Amino acid sequence: MSNVKVIIEVIDNKAERDNLVERVEVLERVKSLLLLPNLEYATSKQVADFYGVPIKSVNNILLRNRDELLLDGYEQVNGKDLAILKMKSAKIENKRGHILINNEIKIPYNEVGLFPKRAILRVGMLLRDSEVAKEVRTQLLNIEEHTATERQVYIRSAVSIGSK
Repeated sequence: MSNVKVIIEVIDNKAERDNLVERVEVLERVKSLLLLPNLEYATSKQVADFYGVPIKSVNNILLRNRDELLLDGYEQVNGKDLAILKMKSAKIENKRGHILINNEIKIPYNEVGLFPKRAILRVGMLLRDSEVAKEVRTQLLNIEEHTATERQVYIRSAVSIGSK
């Protein structure tokens, strides 16, 4: 099976995405992932920045695949509550219309989408026009090929031991 066919299957086939969604380690292999302080979540903007796409692209993925992302742990929370309740040790500054966390992350006061690593990975499997997402899918493919080869070697070893 060619790499192109497998990569298209990842994008178009939910079962294939479900099979690969636990492989969150590929995110850090491809690019450094900035998460919210003291949380294993990223905002929609952080996900868009990670994949090098407009935030609208992430929002479109969310609209089309909300059920999948919810199963992966995606949630929407009030930005002010998030900052007050969950980021106690971070430096938080109240600004006009948003909160600034550690002088670098803007969180709006209104609803903010939070993506855990599984949901971030799924976004990468669904994005079509991102070089980072393409590299994520390539890394997933490499892991799958390596795992399949290991299984074949193990099965051959078990068969040869059993036939002695």
